[in-house]
Amino acid sequence: MMRKMLSLCLAALMSVCLAVVSVIISGCESAEGIDGLTVEPSSASLSPAGSNTVAFTAILNITNSTKLAYPIEWSVSDARLGSIVASSSDSAVYKSSGKTGNNVVTATDQYGNQGMATVSQTSDSYVLTLTASPSSLTPTN
Repeated sequence: MMRKMLSLCLAALMSVCLAVVSVIISGCESAEGIDGLTVEPSSASLSPAGSNTVAFTAILNITNSTKLAYPIEWSVSDARLGSIVASSSDSAVYKSSGKTGNNVVTATDQYGNQGMATVSQTSDSYVLTLTASPSSLTPTN
């Protein structure tokens, strides 16, 4: 009798384990039909005299699929140069910190597809011209 009870408990435990594994496996979706991700614009230039923000849009390259690959996660390669200050399901706003350099904005979907754009942040350049008056000066010691 005890052996039969132990056998039934063991069978029930195995059934529960198989059910849990089945739920976990069925929750993993494939990326079938998703051919990648593109970020537009693919590049942008910012300067201190101009705007210090740029808006990006993620475009999912989907063929033969009705599944969306949202949410999109946005990131930057160098937080010292700028950051994502706002984002929605398929767009983000990058804001420059005012420093010069190149930063890469990356959009990643739930399947690991990535799209990238480059932000070039330049400094303004100025030309300073000095003219002496009168034009014939004599240097002194």
